[in-house]
Amino acid sequence: MRSTIPPPTPTQAERREQRIRRHKEEVVRLREEFGDPREALFRFMMERFEPAALVPDDQLRHTGLWEDNDDLNGS
Repeated sequence: MRSTIPPPTPTQAERREQRIRRHKEEVVRLREEFGDPREALFRFMMERFEPAALVPDDQLRHTGLWEDNDDLNGS
């Protein structure tokens, strides 16, 4: 008589690893097809908006953001 024991199912950890692997493969595929999303968003924002307009006025006064800073460019 043959045994009717079903084949072992993947453990939760194995399923999670498979899912992560598939996700990483999909990310690589999408980046090849559409490019880097962070770079695309940065380019979109810089083409359409003035950087200073994106920061509230009170934050500009207190933090000094967006001011010309010679230290940033090594001068």
